[in-house]
Amino acid sequence: MKTGRMLVTMFAGGGVAHTSGGVGTFIRYLEDEWATRAGGPQVRVIDTRGKGGKASMAWHFLAALSSLLGLGAIGRIDLLHIHMSAYGSALRKGVLAVLGSMLGIPVIVHMHGSNFGEFFSKLPGPGRRALRFALNRAQHIIVLGKGWRDFLIAEAGVAPQKIVVIFNGVPGPRDTNQPASGSGNAARIVFLGQLGERKGVPELLAAFQSRQLLSRPWTATVAGDGAVTETRTAVAQAGLQDRVSVPGWLDRDATGELLRNADIFVLPSHFEAMPIAILEAMAHRVPVIATPVGAIPEFLTDGQNALLVPPGAQDQLADALARLIDDPNERSRLGAAGHRVFHDRFDISVAANQILALYHSAVAASGEKGRRKARDIGALIFLLLLL
Repeated sequence: MKTGRMLVTMFAGGGVAHTSGGVGTFIRYLEDEWATRAGGPQVRVIDTRGKGGKASMAWHFLAALSSLLGLGAIGRIDLLHIHMSAYGSALRKGVLAVLGSMLGIPVIVHMHGSNFGEFFSKLPGPGRRALRFALNRAQHIIVLGKGWRDFLIAEAGVAPQKIVVIFNGVPGPRDTNQPASGSGNAARIVFLGQLGERKGVPELLAAFQSRQLLSRPWTATVAGDGAVTETRTAVAQAGLQDRVSVPGWLDRDATGELLRNADIFVLPSHFEAMPIAILEAMAHRVPVIATPVGAIPEFLTDGQNALLVPPGAQDQLADALARLIDDPNERSRLGAAGHRVFHDRFDISVAANQILALYHSAVAASGEKGRRKARDIGALIFLLLLL
């Protein structure tokens, strides 16, 4: 790497320009944070999936391969940071990890998939061996919690020294003049995430229809992508359209405005890695109701800084919502406790510092001599493909 220059290429399924998921949101937050720093890394984001169907996915993946091979062959990539989840993402990113290591580029794989364990266990033996090989070609693997670290070591056969736990992060609110919780007559409930069964939307709507909630003052915004039309239909069929709005996916400004005015945040997911939406709620001092899945129980404790209910337990979810609707002081207490956790562990600057330190360590360990040799090999491969 030339003095004073670091070019980091991040591969993220869905791309930053149009993705609506947590991975793309995290990458944008990371880029924004580094952009404020003198000497921060240069970042080139390459979309490996696209937004369309299979043809778009194939085209974007081939373009990503070409970019990696071409830029790697001329020494324009100092480090390859691959964001991986499950299913097709794991297979595509596994190919990129192997190719990057062949080119002598330090590779960091960043695991995000909430159901990666289920996906890996269902792969046939050759598929598991191939993915294990690809993961072990990485210099470091970032995971979002201890549970994922234990799984990769015990089940996926990843070398323990490669794995680093780094939590996701989000920026603090742009507007710190947040309305006091309970400032309105009706408690304002917010859900942010992909609409559908995985995020617990059906039981959330069932909880909204319970007798104990219908008798209390509240309104709700259920925002996100996914099954938007189906969710709107379910809300109308339940007769909740005067209380529950389903606006679809919201951009960063709209999300910030929604959370600034929220009294309760709820995310009753069945599977998660580390949801960005919960971190954003904590940053805005909004009390959280969630489920103890993925890395969530590693930083949230029931009754201490959040309310946790089992996945699929709509009656307990209704009880938790009723508890916070009735008690503004409890909302304030949990919101303040959650914000302290955000400040100490999940401000984007914390993750940005840890990842940047990992970059420098990976680049230093790879060695300039080895990179030059691998680039020569990459250049030869590139020329052969052009012939």
